[in-house]
Amino acid sequence: MRSLIEYLQILEIDNLPSVSEEDINNNFRRLSKIYHPDTTNLSNAKDGKKFIFLKEAKDYVLNNLAHVNEYLLSLDSKKDKRSDKEYLYDSAIEYFKEEKFELAFDLFNILKDFKESHSYKVKAKAQIIYARYKRAYELYKEEKYEEALHNFNSIKGYEDVDDIIKECEIKAHDSLIYNDAKDYYLSENYEKAINLFKTINFKDSKVLLDESRKLLKKSEYYSTGEKYFSLEDFGEASKFFKLADNYKDSKELMEKSNRLFICKNKYNEALYQISKEDYFTAIEILKTIQDYKDSIYLLDKYQKNYDIYLENNYNNAKFFLDKEDYVNAYISLSRSKGYKDSDELMNRYKLEHESDLALNKAKDFLKTIKEDNNLFKNNIIIRDLDLNMRQLEKIKGFKDADSVLNKYTVIKKSLVKSNFNKFIIYFIIFAAVIIIIVAIISALSGQ
Repeated sequence: MRSLIEYLQILEIDNLPSVSEEDINNNFRRLSKIYHPDTTNLSNAKDGKKFIFLKEAKDYVLNNLAHVNEYLLSLDSKKDKRSDKEYLYDSAIEYFKEEKFELAFDLFNILKDFKESHSYKVKAKAQIIYARYKRAYELYKEEKYEEALHNFNSIKGYEDVDDIIKECEIKAHDSLIYNDAKDYYLSENYEKAINLFKTINFKDSKVLLDESRKLLKKSEYYSTGEKYFSLEDFGEASKFFKLADNYKDSKELMEKSNRLFICKNKYNEALYQISKEDYFTAIEILKTIQDYKDSIYLLDKYQKNYDIYLENNYNNAKFFLDKEDYVNAYISLSRSKGYKDSDELMNRYKLEHESDLALNKAKDFLKTIKEDNNLFKNNIIIRDLDLNMRQLEKIKGFKDADSVLNKYTVIKKSLVKSNFNKFIIYFIIFAAVIIIIVAIISALSGQ
């Protein structure tokens, strides 16, 4: 076991009245250059033992700074009395009774065999070892393995210390790796975290290893999603953000990608409709995506063009209706839907167009009418006449519908009269045939 005075001596602070953490660190940095195997010029420091001792001293003194300063103050107040062994012996006994065993041990060590110094030194050493063992074991239980290891190393050979040191070294090593791995995990460097976690079985390292692997996959999906998002390939971006499964803000980005995917398709459709000069459809689409790209600008631009477009088509529709060009009238009315009284003009178009069709159909039928001696065929012609006449009745006043209706009426009357006359003739002939037959049968019966 190292004594406190030995720690102070190697750190070169044994002659100071007090020390601070800064003093200890400064001395350690200066002395480490002298004793470190890689930088030393001293042959007896090549094996690194001096440097290990120096590091052990620094750690111990820093962890027991209050106790060290009390000890230094005690030595400083007794400098003029160090030759007085009785005084030192009494002070050591007093420290021993106050359970300040480290101070007592160092004084008994100076006194050597004076009175019962050796006996007290052994007792003080036993108490110090026990206190260090107890403190080291507490640190071990608190999982402060580095600190525990320094304390255990100072009492090697005591009870089960050597076995605990081996275990503590493993845990200290694993603890350092675990902490580094967890730092990588928290900083989202999952690849490095995985490489470290898989080398240890410490605390929840296995759980964090599995979690790191999952998060690494999610982070890769997330990065790929960001790449596609930056390229405005929102469909692919949405797929990868979905695979990222709530990693960071992937859910929000997935929803945003879905919305932008729809906006992009609508935007392209609007541009296509503009190229076709279908401004109405384009404007209706642009109204739904006003926050996408330059949709507001396009909406404003083509709304003005659309107003001109509507006015032109409206005027064209009126012109074509007056000219009875119903095909072009319909096209123009379709393009000016909702503008001014376009809906009323459309109703007018439908009425006139249907009337025109009915009238033309009636005229065409007139050209095909040909009286036939066959009553049955004439009846079919009369039936068709009736159908067309009913349609003409509906469009009376339209163009020459009244004139055509009159012609239908005349033709129908003529056909009806002709059929009636034919019926009378056929009836007379039939009756004559019956009379002749009856007469022949009667004549034959009389014979």
